[in-house]
Amino acid sequence: MRDEGTNMTVRWNAPSGIYDCCRAACIVAAYAVLCLSAADCPAIAQANFVTFDVSGSAGTYPTGINAEGAVTGYYFDINGNQYAFLRSSKGIITIIDPDESHTVGASGLNRGKSVTGYYADSDSNFVGYVRSAKGKFVTFLPEGSTEIDPLAINAAGSVTGFYRINSTRFGFVRTSDGTLSEFKPKKSSQTLPQGIDDSGRVTGYYQEADGDVRGFVRAADGLVKTFDIKGQTYPFGINNKGDVVGQFSINGANPSGFVRSAKGKVTTFDPAGSETTWPYAINAEGTIAGKYSDGTMVHAFLRSSKGKITTFDPAGSFDTEAYAINESGAITGFYEDDAGTHGFIRTP
Repeated sequence: MRDEGTNMTVRWNAPSGIYDCCRAACIVAAYAVLCLSAADCPAIAQANFVTFDVSGSAGTYPTGINAEGAVTGYYFDINGNQYAFLRSSKGIITIIDPDESHTVGASGLNRGKSVTGYYADSDSNFVGYVRSAKGKFVTFLPEGSTEIDPLAINAAGSVTGFYRINSTRFGFVRTSDGTLSEFKPKKSSQTLPQGIDDSGRVTGYYQEADGDVRGFVRAADGLVKTFDIKGQTYPFGINNKGDVVGQFSINGANPSGFVRSAKGKVTTFDPAGSETTWPYAINAEGTIAGKYSDGTMVHAFLRSSKGKITTFDPAGSFDTEAYAINESGAITGFYEDDAGTHGFIRTP
């Protein structure tokens, strides 16, 4: 995955209006659902799935979903070029290509349909962008940096992520007016923000000089509080209540999942049979979406606010990964089967 206002330019979107190829309008029976208890099965039977591919793609990878069910992500064409896309809740796909680049990523989408991500320019710099719902681009790259990775955008249009100067990564928050603020926790040698809520709170992780990795929450006023959970700690997502999800590892063991409340209460968890757990996103209801590996395959899962875990895989798949969840509980991600890599949306 991949500001400095003085270098900011404006670009417009590439031609759009391409429709996705839905592999199924509503797939339930075709999905092999793994229930961790008998009580899980009736709820899953009611879940709906839509799978889709960007037309002409060799692989489709959704990364974000907003309140109305629009999805963003990236795909590879048959020549190996990477482009970003925005899929509307009605299934219309718009290609995102800020500068006719052959490498474009998209990682964040807000309720106003603004998308953030990066693209490679003609000098092979990775430049950040925000694309408005009307298709207008603003691009940014801090002075001295050759690579920026915007990872999340909130309802106000504030973006967080990190940029690199030489071998050092710095965290940033860029507001909708173009103001970019760099930050790092004390003792940080590498700072990697991952998520931002609508109040402007940011979560992520940082590495100290001795190699220890710790989590942090940065308040909207810039105050940074750090935490760790028994060992190496990697927060990935935050909801509008300030609850944080991520993974942790003790003494090099395979990582487990955690959820940390805004008040600091920590609950750890793993799906049954998991060797490694990656919780990526949490909504305001406390429902968590992510993936786990059982040592042979990768499965998607959701965990309710009460701790109930349900896993799901499309029939015939060998890798299913859930990356984002919206306030209604709709989840997006991708899965792999013998035919390739496809996007999906799972709704309750």
